[in-house]
Amino acid sequence: MRPSSWIVVVALAVLGAILVEGVEAQNQDPRIGVWQNANNPGNVMNYDEIPGGGTRLRVDAVNAAGEVTSWWGYDAFFDGEWHPVTGTNRTAEEEDAWVELKNPFTTEIRYRRPAGGMLDRVLENVVSPDGETLWVIFRNPEGIATNIVTYNRVR
Repeated sequence: MRPSSWIVVVALAVLGAILVEGVEAQNQDPRIGVWQNANNPGNVMNYDEIPGGGTRLRVDAVNAAGEVTSWWGYDAFFDGEWHPVTGTNRTAEEEDAWVELKNPFTTEIRYRRPAGGMLDRVLENVVSPDGETLWVIFRNPEGIATNIVTYNRVR
């Protein structure tokens, strides 16, 4: 092979690697990471990827010393199923979460009390286009927005 052919082969390999990396970055859930409540820094949300195409949410209450004093969370698989909410002072029978991926930047979360099956509240998580801000829009069971909380990406 001539030297110029090697340059072409190497250039194509590098270009291919860059394109694959870019596609993988675009496919990553923009919620993955750590988010801190803008008005209450002791409220921290952690989103992690889990096997099977889902995400794990853990919301921590953190004191001034940086210690987690309580937490709650759930696993979401975007499968149309209800999944138990667990955490400090919670049992799996107390609350369920159902999560739907509306688009790459928006999820809808519904919470219910399994005992009566009644819908408790509805939230939307919306990630900004730059991926640095996450808004949690709280809605009552009728769908009316009652509160919006802003979180900033920590990492």
